[in-house]
Amino acid sequence: MSVTLSAPSFKRGFCLSLCGSVNNVTCPSGYECRSNGCGHQCYKTTFVQPAGCSELVCALNCPLGYARTDQGCEICQCDYSRLG
Repeated sequence: MSVTLSAPSFKRGFCLSLCGSVNNVTCPSGYECRSNGCGHQCYKTTFVQPAGCSELVCALNCPLGYARTDQGCEICQCDYSRLG
C-alpha cells in the first residue's frame, strides 16, 4: 500500500498588514482590504478601468493597488502613496 500526500494549492501572501485598522491605511476605491493568508492587502473587487483606458496587463503584484493617471486609468506601477 502506498500513500501520497500533497500540500494544498494555497499561496500565502506577504506577512505584513499593509492595510486595515492596524495601520489606518485604506485601500483605493474599487479595492477592499482582505487577508492574504498571513497579512492583509488590497484586492481589486469592483474597480473597472474608466472609458478610454487600455486594459491593465501587468506582472507586478501591488498589495496596495496600482498607481493611476490623472484620468483614473491604472498603470503598471505600484501605488505606495498611502503609506506616507
